[in-house]
Amino acid sequence: MFFLLLNFTKNYMIKISFHVDAVSPTYLYLFDHHSSFMDKPEWVIGADHGDTFPYCYGEYMMNTEMGRHFHFSAEEKKLSSKIMRYFSNFARYG
Repeated sequence: MFFLLLNFTKNYMIKISFHVDAVSPTYLYLFDHHSSFMDKPEWVIGADHGDTFPYCYGEYMMNTEMGRHFHFSAEEKKLSSKIMRYFSNFARYG
């Protein structure tokens, strides 16, 4: 599993370096929080693709079927607020 992750990361970084050289500033973030409400075994390290969505969109604040599905801990609510603030500031100021 580790080698698969290492290979994926290496290939991803190579692609990003081409983008940086050819186009414009490129930004990358790492989200590796193991969410308490995701149905994954403990041996799964970090987060999968798309696991940031409930945090980015503040699902814990929404009175929707999706929002009621996630049971954020107090720390995860703080994390969600931080991520929304980071993304909003990035969109606003670059």
